[in-house]
Amino acid sequence: MKLFRILAQNRYLGPLMACIGIAVIVLLYNIDEIRGAPTKALGPKSVTAAAILIAAVLAIMVYDTRRKFTRLNNQAERVAEMADRLTVAMEALNDANADLRQSEERYRGLVETQDALIVRRTEEGRLTFVNSAFCDQFAMTALELEGSHFTPDVHPEDSGVAEQLLPGLGVPPYNIRYDQRVLTREGWRWIAWVDYAIRDDREQTREIQSIGRDVTARKLAEEQLKSARDEAEAANRAKSSFLATVSHEIRTPMNGILGMTRLLLETELTEQQYGYAGAVRDSGEALLAIINDILDYSKIEAGKLALQERPFNLVNTVEQACELLAARAVERDIAIGATFAANVPEFLYGDAGRLRQVILNLGGNAIKFTDQGGVMVAVSVTFESEAGVVVLFEVTDSGIGIEEDVQDSLFEEFSQVDSGSTRRYGGTGLGLAISQRIVQRMKGQIGVESTKGGGSVFWFMIDLAIDSTATDPPLDGNALRGQRILLCDRNKVSCEIIARSLSALGAIVSAHNDSDQALHAVAEAEAAGKAFDAALIDGVLPQQTITSLGEAVQKISAGQECRLVLLLQVDQHLRLEPYRQNGFEYYLVRPIRRRTLVQILTEVRTDDGEWLDSRLSQAIVTPAEVEAKAPPRILLAEDNRINQMLAEAILGKLGLETECVENGRLAVEAVQRGDYSLVLMDVNMPQMDGLQATREIRAMDGNKASIPIIAMTASAMDEDRQRCAAAGMNDYISKPIEVDELERMIGQWTDVPTVETKAS
Repeated sequence: MKLFRILAQNRYLGPLMACIGIAVIVLLYNIDEIRGAPTKALGPKSVTAAAILIAAVLAIMVYDTRRKFTRLNNQAERVAEMADRLTVAMEALNDANADLRQSEERYRGLVETQDALIVRRTEEGRLTFVNSAFCDQFAMTALELEGSHFTPDVHPEDSGVAEQLLPGLGVPPYNIRYDQRVLTREGWRWIAWVDYAIRDDREQTREIQSIGRDVTARKLAEEQLKSARDEAEAANRAKSSFLATVSHEIRTPMNGILGMTRLLLETELTEQQYGYAGAVRDSGEALLAIINDILDYSKIEAGKLALQERPFNLVNTVEQACELLAARAVERDIAIGATFAANVPEFLYGDAGRLRQVILNLGGNAIKFTDQGGVMVAVSVTFESEAGVVVLFEVTDSGIGIEEDVQDSLFEEFSQVDSGSTRRYGGTGLGLAISQRIVQRMKGQIGVESTKGGGSVFWFMIDLAIDSTATDPPLDGNALRGQRILLCDRNKVSCEIIARSLSALGAIVSAHNDSDQALHAVAEAEAAGKAFDAALIDGVLPQQTITSLGEAVQKISAGQECRLVLLLQVDQHLRLEPYRQNGFEYYLVRPIRRRTLVQILTEVRTDDGEWLDSRLSQAIVTPAEVEAKAPPRILLAEDNRINQMLAEAILGKLGLETECVENGRLAVEAVQRGDYSLVLMDVNMPQMDGLQATREIRAMDGNKASIPIIAMTASAMDEDRQRCAAAGMNDYISKPIEVDELERMIGQWTDVPTVETKAS
């Protein structure tokens, strides 16, 4: 088969082989003639065949020789090509070697000129390379170091640091970093090392290269910074302690001044005496507001503005803030109140105290700059999910407004609308700055929209979580659905606030600022055959006007029950009997709470003619009912005699029996021997402070250990609240004590009912 392949590949071999074949056949045919060739001459055929055979063989030999020669030539050419390529490769290798030498020289030059310490060593610790900086640092030569097992002395406090990190060289990124002090010719120096594993093709560590930089200056700077920071923190602690002490020392007499002044204002005074006492009260409250602002700002600057996040009632928190501002609003003959959108949830999770503080700051600011109309706090939801809501608070006033070019600076410390505003309106200029810091701490936003002479809207928006643990039922948003209500309130802002609240609860409201307009609305309702279910009428209107409106509304009721409700101010004193005789069986004190509004308008009458609240479990308590019950006993632990007198007077006005002791030791003994409904405990007292007294009471046996204890202190720092809670106190009230706040807190922790004393 091989022969045929060779023949097929060459066009000359075929004919030659054919000739050889023919010659062989002829010779074989004349074999006898050939065998006799020595005795006789060969015939022409044999000679011709032999010649052909010889020629063919020679031709084949020539061909083979030529073929081998050609192969040799080809091989020679290939060898020549390889030699050329080898020459090129050798030249490239020479160039590469030259480049490598240059690179190595550059690298060595670079390494040698580096300030960093550079050293390479085997895993056994034998040094294979050191640069000049390394040699200089340890006062040795490269000849001495390379090949040795030199290791610098490490400070005892830093020994073992590198060894603990060595396993890191075996995993990506195959380097470790550490700082240590080593002994050099200059003494102990901080060196920041970076060790790199130099790996071979088999991924095995061949050497370790270390690069070290002297960071002694940085370390010294860090130590100085730490020392300065410690000193600053110590100074802040000293400042905080000083502020707490000053706050306590100022608030203690302020509690007596303001408390006694308020009690004095409730006695029989001449007009001049009332004016003097009112000036004392106003000045004291202004001083207290300044102290509070400074304390809050100091806490913010010290980074101690802590948030006490816990479940709270959003509606109650906003309404309480408005109630606290109501007296100031009435003094300026303006209104204040809150409205809530229908989708605002009641029970949320957050810091109710800080939220109330922001509303008080913004609301108080709005009252200060409003001469007529009023202030409305509107609460709405801009985004809601299952987990939480984004709540928008808008404090809108009808005051003097703010020029646009100064609005951006309003939230800066000590900023006022103009240099004269501080003198005219008073204040430190810290309220808005504090509010901004609080809102930012709550991860919210705050801003203002205003035009000069057109009032202002201060708003802030915060994200609050839904309180999933709340068990109290929320107020029914459709509690007043379908009720037709006439509203007559001379103050436009107050009228809008109440109308919004009624509408949000589903009522159909006919709201008017003028009694004539209200009478006209009654006439229109009579013509349309649509009676009112209730009428809310401003108690500031003349009695005859109020009576006429009430009679007109009842006239068109066509025998249906129509509730007549009198709207009063917080300090308004009226004899209610004449109004009751004309059908006014209810009154509401502004600002009005939503639940109170619903309670008044949804009571149902029983068969015996008494009113029964169909929606709220808490009944209305009359003064007579309060007197019929045994008064709860309150233990007051207070070392300041003036504060004792003040507390006794306030508690006495609330119909409570009070026993006073001068220190914590006596308080513990009193609880052991007597029965009390609640303990009002001052924190700072001689012999035994209120915190230790609380701890000892909590360690008693039986029910005495669970008696409600309310901290009563002039301190105003968050740390004080935390210490009181940690000691086992149930609640906390700051001095100077507000009567309403004390009454609310006592009612929260005891069975003491709240008596309405603002109208008579």
